[in-house]
Amino acid sequence: LPNWINKPARLEKNPYKVGFRPTTPDHLPLIGAVVNADHAAQAYYQRSHTHAVFRYPNQQYQTGLFVSNGHGARGLMSVFLAAEIIYAQITNKTSPIAKNIDNAIHLERFKVRNWRNGKEF
Repeated sequence: LPNWINKPARLEKNPYKVGFRPTTPDHLPLIGAVVNADHAAQAYYQRSHTHAVFRYPNQQYQTGLFVSNGHGARGLMSVFLAAEIIYAQITNKTSPIAKNIDNAIHLERFKVRNWRNGKEF
């Protein structure tokens, strides 16, 4: 390794560029704690999608596992708010965003939408 570090780098000009900007179908990022899939399956997805949502228990999450992805082309601006959201979740502080926005960026939103509409997921 020391010999490799001391050697001058040989760079070749490459005319091709690649950039990945992960996004979601609704163009909103996925931000927050990862849902406990076993609990979600028992508490929500095995029940009828026609039940009133208020009858279900609160969602449970994986301990210490968080996601911030799908920011797309706006990632440079949205990652700072994403960091604040995750920080608030880790420290059990009040979220810096409104509940409706929190629901809009929830990791399970696509699965919940399909379940509510009676679709397979």
